[in-house]
Amino acid sequence: MTIGVSDPAYSKTSDIPDELYVLPLKDSVIFPAMVLPIFLTREDDIEVVNKALLGDHMVAMVAQKDPSVETPSPDNLYNFGTATRIIQMVKLQEGGVKILVEGINRIKIVEYFREGTHLKAKVEEMREFFEKTIVVDALVQSIIALFKVALAIGRPLPEDVLKLIDKIENPARLAD
Repeated sequence: MTIGVSDPAYSKTSDIPDELYVLPLKDSVIFPAMVLPIFLTREDDIEVVNKALLGDHMVAMVAQKDPSVETPSPDNLYNFGTATRIIQMVKLQEGGVKILVEGINRIKIVEYFREGTHLKAKVEEMREFFEKTIVVDALVQSIIALFKVALAIGRPLPEDVLKLIDKIENPARLAD
């Protein structure tokens, strides 16, 4: 018997607005449920963060196609990204800022547009869905076992992280 399951961590959340400021990412990607520090030096990016902090603290983080482009246009950005919440911002002495962001949900960029000099996007949340079958469960358990073998060969993770990995049931979350 196949059962359709939607993970609440990836389900539609009403707190993601239809329009978000866009923060281009040069050499990284953020996924839902990740908490990651991001260092920003572009003045436009810092202004976007300040505007987001005055509102709902949400921005769309979208990877650049060509990281060498200093001021990316919509043509140099992918059409999928992650809606993120800015948790913290710290101004750095050497210039720029460090922000701590939490990935909330995958998003599809419906349309890029400008608000003044800042890039914004109309977004749609992507809903993660998977079928809970014996095969999917076996594959998830197999990947977790292989991950633990790889960790045993390399640098070990703290015990609480290993316990957290054991609790992952959603294949999309495991892939992230």
